[in-house]
Amino acid sequence: MNRTRTKEYDAFGPWVFEIDEHHGMPQLFSGYAHLQERAVMMFKVPRKIERRNANPNMHLYDAVVGLFGTHLLLLSRYKNSVHERRVEYNDIQAIKNVQCLLLGELHLYTNKNVIKINYNTVSENIISRAIAAIRDLQNNRTSSLKLSPMSYDFRTIDHLYVNLLKRIERDDVNAQLVAYQPAITLPKKGRFLNSVVRFFNVAPSLQCTAFVSNDRDVIIISRTTAIKSPKEVSYSYSYTFIPIARIKSVARESFDKESTLLKLALHTKSHNFEVLYNQSNTGIKQLYDKLR
Repeated sequence: MNRTRTKEYDAFGPWVFEIDEHHGMPQLFSGYAHLQERAVMMFKVPRKIERRNANPNMHLYDAVVGLFGTHLLLLSRYKNSVHERRVEYNDIQAIKNVQCLLLGELHLYTNKNVIKINYNTVSENIISRAIAAIRDLQNNRTSSLKLSPMSYDFRTIDHLYVNLLKRIERDDVNAQLVAYQPAITLPKKGRFLNSVVRFFNVAPSLQCTAFVSNDRDVIIISRTTAIKSPKEVSYSYSYTFIPIARIKSVARESFDKESTLLKLALHTKSHNFEVLYNQSNTGIKQLYDKLR
């Protein structure tokens, strides 16, 4: 039996591995092993199969991602062959990291489309390091928003958001909370909300959103669903990193399904990012004014 494939099988699981002396290049991608010397970082993404259904004769990894000085290289398995895609850092307009319990998704918003890489959140540290490396290698220019940082603690904002903010601040000393939308219960009226209220006999709520800036990016921390019913349980959240230099326009729009809410829309060259907030939120209004 092939010793390399046996070693690969012995280490196989749902987690992402950084390619190094302990975790080598998958057999199918071995033709790219020489690139490892020039890479800032390379990691491999496993197939979405249970360990008990795997065997040493299978191709166990669906993708290899390599970060280099000027570009990202995405190698994707297609049956028994490899599809190669080169993405210049200049073409990445935003990055989103979505997590829901053990399910993670890394989204790279490029000039042409959105690249999605699925991963197990046990591997969060590797994905977070990859995001940080991409953002550094993009070398986006700084652009201070001149917004005063918001102080916060567990009494003033949602507990989960305190932890998520502390995580960002730990990795980026320049990151500061500049605007925050707390969770609010919405009125029992409006075209959009009537059906929800009738079904649950209770008003839904707008979930929290936090805006962070480090004079290079606007970082949006949000739930993946903006409005939820009281009977829904929210486990998922996301970080969206949008370089300020990539924001082409910003708009503040009415939300026709609920008159108390407004929509903040950030537009890059090819993508739109929208956030709902209460119309009385002065912090988000100030953020909008600075981004205009």
